[in-house]
Amino acid sequence: MKRLFLMILCAFWLSVNFTMAESVENMSNFNQNSNFNIKNQKCKNNDAKVCIEIPQEFYANDEQMRKKYMQKAYDIYESKCNNGDNIACLDSAYVNVVENVGDDTKAFERAKQNCNERESRGCFIMGIFYRKGKIVAKDSEKALELYERACHKASIGRACFYSWFVYFYKACELGNNEACYLYGKANENNNTPNNAIKIACENGYKKACNVNHIKFFENDKVDTKILDLNKDKNQCNVEKNSNACFNVAKAYMRQGCNNDEICFYNTGKIYEGEERYISAFNAYKKACELKYKVACDKINDYVVIDNKFKLN
Repeated sequence: MKRLFLMILCAFWLSVNFTMAESVENMSNFNQNSNFNIKNQKCKNNDAKVCIEIPQEFYANDEQMRKKYMQKAYDIYESKCNNGDNIACLDSAYVNVVENVGDDTKAFERAKQNCNERESRGCFIMGIFYRKGKIVAKDSEKALELYERACHKASIGRACFYSWFVYFYKACELGNNEACYLYGKANENNNTPNNAIKIACENGYKKACNVNHIKFFENDKVDTKILDLNKDKNQCNVEKNSNACFNVAKAYMRQGCNNDEICFYNTGKIYEGEERYISAFNAYKKACELKYKVACDKINDYVVIDNKFKLN
């Protein structure tokens, strides 16, 4: 009888736990659906920024839904642009070149006019057109020149990111193994071929051979080297000096990200590669606060034990 009672008690306990777990899951789904409904209504009410957020948050792997919401955002910006909102004109141009929706020629001309008026955001958008070879012939050097202009003049976070990313690549091509390693770290999980870390390892750069280590840390070594940017750029581009290219990349990293989530996220990957984990965590955190989901996932790689960070 006692045994039967224990079996019934165990069955009841398992049933309660299953029901509780199911309730928690249902509540989570309810909250997510509720959040989606709120955002979707805002998008319908012509909040273009929210339209852009929706596919990033709810349809990460659904290209068709992404296209639908990006087209909606583009249409909202176009409408505002046609009513005299110059900022919306550039917003629509940016959505066009990045998401491939809308009128390519119109978008390029708007960016070009804005850049010719010495406005940095138009130059940045033009840079994307040249990098992609959209409307114009593909020209990586022209794109870099426009990114640098936007980074220098207005500290546009993504322009600075694109600038340092290219210079790490240049340094890597010229044989700087640390640059290959950091370029590879920044290029991780971008769905593109990524042999840079392997090259750095094969050339004897030890960090590149052990990228999945677990490490405790408290301190964060900060790079305080003062650079002559113009001198280093000349040595990089004219003399093909790999260390100079590397220095230029680091200089652009110091420009900061100015509230650009992709810049913060990729800066975090560079800091992680340098084993500057506190800086990496803070960069990921800022990207997450700007609603960049993959950065929020990255934060979960970090835990705190005995007041020390640990990277899993």
